[in-house]
Amino acid sequence: MFDIPKATHVAAYILWKNDGRMTQAKLLLLMYLAEKQFLLRYGERLTGDSLVSTESGPGLSSTYACFCSYNKYSNQWITKPNPHDLALNPSVEVRREDPLDTFDELSVADQGILDSVYESCGTVPLRELKEMLIHPVYCPEWTRSDEPSSPINIADLLRKNGITQEQTDATLKKLMESEDFLTATKDLQT
Repeated sequence: MFDIPKATHVAAYILWKNDGRMTQAKLLLLMYLAEKQFLLRYGERLTGDSLVSTESGPGLSSTYACFCSYNKYSNQWITKPNPHDLALNPSVEVRREDPLDTFDELSVADQGILDSVYESCGTVPLRELKEMLIHPVYCPEWTRSDEPSSPINIADLLRKNGITQEQTDATLKKLMESEDFLTATKDLQT
């Protein structure tokens, strides 16, 4: 289940790491990498977003929609200074010694993945990052699609990135249980 506050904090944290501004396209690619790495390392979802293959590369479907349109929660954290960029809202104050105090939707594990993704790819130029993410060695789960987007199967992503069938089955079971729990608790809140 897509978690808008968590996705917003993930995006805002990456923007903060990049001096508060980045192209929307690059931010979405870094968020995809973070979602993928979190899934591979912990067998859990970072934002709960759907992973998709698009003609230009892999992506997160709901995150894309969230930042392309008005969202009351996200707009408190992230601004769109021009049609191509996103920026951390200047009113957001981050303490360098404890950024999780500001980005309180994030855990220490989340921060570790985000820092790792940013350190490895944050300074890579957008064009090079796009090329990297359509390369089968780096992103074997991506397939070129004739549709605007097609889902990336989680089991395929796990197996194509070196996760055993046994581990894949356990991860899929864990993800399904987590999704069921989130759905049940959401139903209780409404």
